[in-house]
Amino acid sequence: MKITGGSFGHKGSAYVAGRVFAVEGVTKKDYRAADIKAVDARVEKSRSFGVFGFIIGALLFTFLGMLVFGVIGALIGFILSVVGSFYTTSNNVVEVEFTDGNRLTATGTDRSIKKLIRFAHNQ
Repeated sequence: MKITGGSFGHKGSAYVAGRVFAVEGVTKKDYRAADIKAVDARVEKSRSFGVFGFIIGALLFTFLGMLVFGVIGALIGFILSVVGSFYTTSNNVVEVEFTDGNRLTATGTDRSIKKLIRFAHNQ
């Protein structure tokens, strides 16, 4: 998992390695399952507009729409390119609180976060 914030800085990595949760940020520390106080996971989604895809789509669909249906087809093609240019990205975020007071915020794959949650609950 990639560290994005907390007591260990905003860069680095964290991973479950056998019987320890290794944190390698500004400082390095290994935690046992009993040292993890709380784990909170969530998915953050953001919606964005792709300008490059819009330009290509607008040129292509407007031209094809005009060839097939005339001006109305060009308008429909333009509207399709606008609608098709929106996209969504998802990030899996986990916040970990340790018994020594340190905190960690990280992003990672669904699999790595599930592995951390299973590790933390096997005290």
